[in-house]
This record gives sequence, C-alpha cells and structure tokens, in this order.
Amino acid sequence: MIDLQQKGVLPALVSYTVPYPELGNDPDGWGWIRIALRSFHEHFPGQEVLVVDNDSDDDVYRAKRNWLHSYELAKVIRNPETQKTGFWRDHHPRSNHHHGNGLDLAVRHCRKHGYGYLLIFEPDCLIEGAAWADALWQGAETGAWISGFNHCNHSSRIIHVCPSIWDVNAPPCEISFARQPMTEDRQHPRFEDMTRLRADAVNWSHWDTGQRNWWTAALADKVHWVEPKPDDFTHYWSGSGYIARQDLRGHEDYDKLRPYLD
Repeated sequence: MIDLQQKGVLPALVSYTVPYPELGNDPDGWGWIRIALRSFHEHFPGQEVLVVDNDSDDDVYRAKRNWLHSYELAKVIRNPETQKTGFWRDHHPRSNHHHGNGLDLAVRHCRKHGYGYLLIFEPDCLIEGAAWADALWQGAETGAWISGFNHCNHSSRIIHVCPSIWDVNAPPCEISFARQPMTEDRQHPRFEDMTRLRADAVNWSHWDTGQRNWWTAALADKVHWVEPKPDDFTHYWSGSGYIARQDLRGHEDYDKLRPYLD
C-alpha cells in the first residue's frame, strides 16, 4: 500500500453544501463528508487530509464546521474568497462553480508545504480499500501530470477530478481549476476527437471544474488512465453542489454508509 506522506502526496477534498433552509437541523445535511473522511481513514490510518472549507459564513454551517475542526486527521483551511460578499454575487451557492477555487487553494497549500502531488477526492465517496490510490500513484510515477479513472458524465475522454492525482509543479496546475473559457480550445484540430463531448455539452462556453487543466495535460500526452478501474473506491455522483439534499437514509447503499454516520 502506498505511503502517501512518504511519496509527497497530500489527499484533499473541498467541503461545501447548498444552504437549503432545513440544513441546520437535518442530521444527514452534511453526512457525506463524514463518510468520505472516516472510510478513507479506515485504510489510511494517521494520514492527514486537507479539507478546504468552501462554504459561506452562513450560520447553518456551524455544526459542520465544528465537526470538521474536531476531526483529528483533518487539516481545515478556510477559503478566503468564499468569505467575501462579492464572491457570492458572482458564484450562486446552488451551483458548483466555486469548487475549482477550493482546489486552487489546495494546490497552493501543497507547494507551500513541500508536497509534490495532490490527491483529490470528494465528500460523496466511499473508500473500501487502498488499491485505487496505488493505481493512481503508478500513473504519477510514470511521469503523468494527471492520473485518474473516472470520466466526466458528458464525455468518455475527459478525466473527472474525483479521484485523481496531480503533479502540482506541472503546467496543468499553473491554470486555475475554476471554470475556464472553451472558445479558443475548440479551434484545436484534435478538440472533437480528444473530448468526445456528448450532444448536451457540445455548445458549452466553458470547461467544467478541472477540465481545462486536463486539456493541457492531454495535449502534452501526460494523462494516465487507470485500467482496469479499481473496485474499492465508489464515487456516488450525488452532485457536488447538491449533496446535502440527498437523503442518505433512503440511499440504496445505506447499510454500508450508516456506520460512518454514527
């Protein structure tokens, strides 16, 4: 099993939740992040995880923040951008367009503290082993700038950021993970073949979170697809901007998820 600390890999996730009215008294309102962190540490005991607090300063997040700060193996850092009133005028809380800003902060944290690689996962994940991380690292060891095994839901070619390992000193991490304009990139002669966008995405004006970063690596042939896909990492695709509204008590995998909620 990979020793993440020894390899200079920092695992990280971005914490944010849609501020719906019942959040403050809903016991499942932020349950996913408990599942992700606790299941991760079953297989990576003692490994610190960077948690970027990307929520607004709304009081409904008090219980969630208190829990995160009390969780011994979470290094919680606040995204100063999401503390600004103006930020929420430009980034509606019911979208996930601010997810990339949190990943940018994680990249800077890696560089500042001497980590060479960023391992990204998300709150709506269940981790049942360590093979997935070993497989991602094998790609990074070959010199890939990004290594992953999930594709985006609107493309069979674009690697989704969850889960993935990034070389934080490579060119893709010089670009913000926030949504980026796509217009100029569409002019590239290999764009259609390399992206294989679905019909509902072919007219998008912007890359989604982390996709412009992937494009930079793909053009340089520095992307590693992990195959076969490991079976010990489940991303539930609950929708990063909407995960709080998913009722975990009615989830088909609730029996597997419940132990991490107690």
